[in-house]
Amino acid sequence: MLNFEIKKIIKSNVILSVLVFALIMALYVNFISNITYNLDSKYPSYGKAGSSHIFNGSVMDNKYKIKNSAKFFDTFNKNHYKYGRQNYPWLVDFLKNLEKKSFKEMYEVGKFVQKLDYGQLESIKKLQKEHEIKIEDENDRKTFEYGIFEAEYYHENNIPFTKYFEQILTTNFARRVVYNSYTIFGLPFICFLILAFYGIISKEKDEGTVNLLKGQPISRGKLVFSKLLSMILISATYVLSFLLFLMIICAVQGIHLGGFYDIFRVYHEGVDIRYIKGYELIFLIVLSFMIITTLFSSLIIMINTLSKNKEVALSILIVVFGLGYTLTENIGYLQNRFNPIYALDHVRTIIGKFREITEINGHSYIDNINQSSLFYLLVFLIFAIMIYGISVLIFNKNIVFGDSTRNANIKNYNIFKFEIRKLIKTSSFQIYMIFALVFAFSLYGFNVKEVNDKSNYILGEKGSIADLKKELKNAEENLLNSKNEMEKIVFQKEIDQIKNKIKNQEKLISSYKSGKIKEFYNAQLEKSTYYFDKQGKSHYEYKFEKPMRLGIIETKLLDKNSIRDGVSPILRYSFNHSEYEQFVNGEFEREILKREQYLTNAGLYSFFRMVKYQNLDILFLILIVFMVLGGYVYEKENGNQLNLIYTQPINKFKYHIQKVLSQFIVIIGVFGVVMFFVILLGILFEGIGDFNQPVIEYLRFFEKAKYATEYNSKDTFTTMPIYIYLIRLFVVIGLQGLFLSSIATLISIFTKSKTFIISSVIGICALGALLVKIINVNILKLLNPFNYLFANNIADNSIVAKLNMSGGSYLFSLLILILWSILIMIVGAKLSQNKQQI
Repeated sequence: MLNFEIKKIIKSNVILSVLVFALIMALYVNFISNITYNLDSKYPSYGKAGSSHIFNGSVMDNKYKIKNSAKFFDTFNKNHYKYGRQNYPWLVDFLKNLEKKSFKEMYEVGKFVQKLDYGQLESIKKLQKEHEIKIEDENDRKTFEYGIFEAEYYHENNIPFTKYFEQILTTNFARRVVYNSYTIFGLPFICFLILAFYGIISKEKDEGTVNLLKGQPISRGKLVFSKLLSMILISATYVLSFLLFLMIICAVQGIHLGGFYDIFRVYHEGVDIRYIKGYELIFLIVLSFMIITTLFSSLIIMINTLSKNKEVALSILIVVFGLGYTLTENIGYLQNRFNPIYALDHVRTIIGKFREITEINGHSYIDNINQSSLFYLLVFLIFAIMIYGISVLIFNKNIVFGDSTRNANIKNYNIFKFEIRKLIKTSSFQIYMIFALVFAFSLYGFNVKEVNDKSNYILGEKGSIADLKKELKNAEENLLNSKNEMEKIVFQKEIDQIKNKIKNQEKLISSYKSGKIKEFYNAQLEKSTYYFDKQGKSHYEYKFEKPMRLGIIETKLLDKNSIRDGVSPILRYSFNHSEYEQFVNGEFEREILKREQYLTNAGLYSFFRMVKYQNLDILFLILIVFMVLGGYVYEKENGNQLNLIYTQPINKFKYHIQKVLSQFIVIIGVFGVVMFFVILLGILFEGIGDFNQPVIEYLRFFEKAKYATEYNSKDTFTTMPIYIYLIRLFVVIGLQGLFLSSIATLISIFTKSKTFIISSVIGICALGALLVKIINVNILKLLNPFNYLFANNIADNSIVAKLNMSGGSYLFSLLILILWSILIMIVGAKLSQNKQQI
């Protein structure tokens, strides 16, 4: 039976598809690894800082307590100069121009950089011992000791190693696999698995071949097991082919194929140093991947046995995995190793990772995620077997969910209305619609508690005011206990600053409660400016450099125009970050951008927040690819009804246009329902919000964003009311839907597989977006329609900042989407007239 399943897989091109997918993933991982110099930032061994930074911090904290301080600082400064990059101008120049260097050149320079780092750490180790400098914080002490051990390990074993932004200098095959493991062995392949096998049993129900299978002299258990085993074999094929493709790609570029004896820190509660070697970690990652994939495969089969047809099966799978992912990302108690979606981050689960927790008061602390026992993999395997058993039982009993047999209610529809009706009357559409509303409700619910907690902290008597008074008391005690004149000056300055902060905070609270608009926004701006000037810089280990001045300039304009337009007081925790900002990675970016969001659950801003900060626009486009886009496939999959339709006196050209437009109408209808639903939730909880609340609009690309002043940046951005932004967003989503509908309907002329349409549309969009990064030509950026698939960046024209694109505007973005949609629609209509569809 397994041979029969394998033959079916080969015939359906799944083997070819997985090989192509593996090649694409290998190319993508290589591309990301080449342009991301600090590839280790997702799984850092050092947390916020490495050994040298931790030591330097301890020195500054204890500078008045160091024995024989004159001798210490003389040696300390000499070593800093001796091993510092600034002492070698040629090295500084090389590091500034890495994109022009070959890997061979990087490896040579990497050896020198490693030598500098090793020498610096050895000198630090000696100074610490001689002058008895203690590192008080336990996490910092463990990291410091691991950093020293790591440097000695690589030095003694003659293994090239550099870290942080210089990691690229000694990059290798093993590190690229480990640091990208979540991408390689995570959600992308699970999505592929769903697309490839969502109809593994339900499709045979559609085609009527399931009874033929049941009539074979083989147990139902073996029949279902053969399907499960075929999915596991595809997963194994992906692993082997990906590793082979990546190895070939690395070899062609001259990248070292080793790294298997590199070490990776194991986070644990004890004080001893633990690590795992590269080859051991890669083996465990693959083992974890195969077991989790087996669990998901068994779940796919169970849903297939329950579903009447493959459309229902696909919709249920998308709902289950989509909602599961959303809940996992937002609910803390679901973030544990026994959740298979959470466990897809294999490195985090196997060896642990550094994690920084930011409290409501803005203070942060280290709470590492420690390694997990591999017992969870055994639990997953047991659950996979249980789900397989349930699937066999369901298959035997012929239990079916989503029976599509209905009484026909024939009305006098024209073709256009009939096409719309076909889309919205299916069981799968209704499941997707319910999922979209549940998803939106979940996002809103997750935001409510966080917003309320932060608001209560800012406004409450036991919140920010209490913390500031406690901070003032500690500073006054430090001043009284200090015997050093320099320290007294520092403490007195700190006391004055805290008093000013308390005064401003009291003004902010009273004006918020009394509704004094001007006083409130002036107090909030003063707080934001202080945060930018003083506190903001301490958080920018997340960034390549300190925050852009443009951020606080934009913040001033937001508060100034809020006063001008009489916007009722709305709390904001931090300053607004400019869209020109560049962060180390997406995870850290999300952490920082949480601080700039307004603290309101009102309807208008709640929907704005979902789109701007939680990627609802992109998630919606992904949903409609599954939910709506099908073109001619519906007719072809149901007894080739297309031939019957073509016997009627209809114009094929016009019929193609109607297909595209019917999908377009359904898309804007679905988005309108979701938008109305979220705003209604906001109205029920807090009201609709202030229509004049300003949001930033970018007028043109600002080349000197890094050197912005209020004078030279004043013509590059302005503000617009939030309701205008949302209207713009609605228009953009509609045109994006028209564009994707044109592509999908064109593709459907050549296939009768919805899976092929879905994968093609997603693949084309991904390739189009990737080309922009590879070919950095402004005119191509302007004309490439795939740049305009991020609706939140089109509505405020922040796309010019995100892509460094001159000449872009909101109207130009709409024009490009319209022109490409019309062009593709006409090409498809012409082809539909002449091509014989099967």
